Amino acid sequence: MIKRSLALTLVTVACALHTGGHALAAETQRLPGQGVDAINKRAPPLGRAAKNSPQNAQRHATALGLGPEYSLRIKDYSEDQIGSYYRYIQLYRGIPIHGQQAVVSEDKEGRIRSTFGRVTKNVHRDVPNIQPRLSGSQAEYFATQHWARSVPGSGKPIMTTSELSIAVDQASKSRLVYVVSFGTEGGKVGPQSPEVVVDANSGEVVSSADRNRH
Repeated sequence: MIKRSLALTLVTVACALHTGGHALAAETQRLPGQGVDAINKRAPPLGRAAKNSPQNAQRHATALGLGPEYSLRIKDYSEDQIGSYYRYIQLYRGIPIHGQQAVVSEDKEGRIRSTFGRVTKNVHRDVPNIQPRLSGSQAEYFATQHWARSVPGSGKPIMTTSELSIAVDQASKSRLVYVVSFGTEGGKVGPQSPEVVVDANSGEVVSSADRNRH
């Protein structure tokens, strides 16, 4: 047992020396990361007929420098006399990155005029496995119990849902989580709309907030 622990320690030290003592992590990039000329060169416009289409969403992902494991899911779309506006949620291997949104605006011909928001790259460094150890129902139990302890008199949880997601902290460290959302009724503190982020492998509560206060 001692020999095995020593061997693991030596491997850890060797890895740290190999990486210069810094652990590799995901990278969050604020947009715009490049000028629009470079973006349009990397992902030429598809024309007016492609507006608000899956093909255009993939083109925008390429324009933002995202690799094949990433995609964009449309959240909002609008048009005016100037052009088109897209608000996207970023996905990693089909899993949404919580709170990560990118906005792309195009002119009438489909050329990108500006980008805004954030994208995260190299998520695989932190999340090599997207299969959670916990089920959504287990995460919902941890979340509602946490909220009941944190907010005495919060009432009974209702309409509970959970979504497997990727959470990225301020240091760009990412992890696999469930975003659990629910309402409360019959409590002493009035109706609430909690959102609790639960680690999908350990059950640790990463964050919690009442959406009614945001």
